[in-house]
Amino acid sequence: MIFITTGTQFPFERLLKIMDEWAQENSETEVIAQVGLTEFKSKFIESYDYLTPVIYESYVKKANVLVGHLW
Repeated sequence: MIFITTGTQFPFERLLKIMDEWAQENSETEVIAQVGLTEFKSKFIESYDYLTPVIYESYVKKANVLVGHLW
């Protein structure tokens, strides 16, 4: 499973679009994301605006790959 976290303050739509394309081509891999406030709507990623700390931590622990960004 891949967990994407773009934070909760600023959207990162470029990353989400690229990962959504990747998820389409690699449908055998579960991709979950916390996306914050964004107008981008994924077709192939299970996405949430915000996750509670407990759920967020459970995805981090479950993930084989963690994708994030620094600004």
